[in-house]
Amino acid sequence: MMKGFLRMYGRSRSASFYGIRHEGRLACCSVVADPGEEPVILSALIFFAELIRALGIELTSKFGLIESNQPKYDERYLELVLVATLPSSQGHGFGRRMLQF
Repeated sequence: MMKGFLRMYGRSRSASFYGIRHEGRLACCSVVADPGEEPVILSALIFFAELIRALGIELTSKFGLIESNQPKYDERYLELVLVATLPSSQGHGFGRRMLQF
């Protein structure tokens, strides 16, 4: 799923990727994006196809419902799209550090 997020937001000028390395490898990462900038349609379609394959149609439809009901704000803001920690790196506080960043 992370690869799908990276493909969808990777070409966006408003997306940023952050990571924490531990013992020489990426242990935790996050993706933030400006929700006012729409992703490229083809990238979004590919992402949702991958999401359906990974989560199934029912969970993907719930994901879409959540996305469509997000609040709208007048001022620009960044949206935390994803925070992911490798299972072997969990319990070390990397996710907490990422959220405090």
